Amino acid sequence: RRILGTVPVEEDGSASFRVPANTPISVQPLDEQGKALQVMRSWFTGMPGEVLSCVGCHEHHSAATPNRRTMAAIDRPREISPWFGPARGFSFQREVQPVIDLHCVVCHDGQPQLGGQVTLDLRGTQFIDDYDSRYHHGGQDAGKFSVAYANLQRFVRRPGLESDFHVLPPMDFHADTTQLVQMLEKGHYGVELNDEAWDRLITWIDLNAPYHGSWNTIAGEQRVGPLAQRRREM
Repeated sequence: RRILGTVPVEEDGSASFRVPANTPISVQPLDEQGKALQVMRSWFTGMPGEVLSCVGCHEHHSAATPNRRTMAAIDRPREISPWFGPARGFSFQREVQPVIDLHCVVCHDGQPQLGGQVTLDLRGTQFIDDYDSRYHHGGQDAGKFSVAYANLQRFVRRPGLESDFHVLPPMDFHADTTQLVQMLEKGHYGVELNDEAWDRLITWIDLNAPYHGSWNTIAGEQRVGPLAQRRREM
């Protein structure tokens, strides 16, 4: 998944913005803390010059939508504000691990503490296949996951492959329902995150806690490169 960025929502709940054409787009309405209120598990795609609207799918099949001008329709469509740089695949190692390194690894370093107890290991330099065979998932395309990811994702509540696939109630998977956010908001051993650090953790949760930012990191450039070149030609 890539984050294109954010756009403002008007006081009446409307929004109008420009998106790149020929690109599958999902939207997540955010609260004042930047946490997703709803998770869109489908997408829409706009053709060049096309105007798309959410009107039509979210009404009763036998009812017409009210004909009224929204606040967002008065002005020109907004441009998307980037999320900490250009759009890119969301990689846990690139986007989240630096936050963990700065705030967490000083204690969660995988080393024995006084009394022999070992804290949760959140090092991004250790990987599952090298670290402990109990975590090995095998398979040519299983990919490597860091120990930090394997341990931290256990504290995140998220929909999975066997989840209920009906339309979710708003805030059903809100970041505040996860153990990770609840611990940090209570002041976990005095850890204080700045706005960007919070945003990176929350965005990771709202994207369903991904690890790999691209298929290249799973299959390898040797396999993916020729296919990518062919796609560019087409």
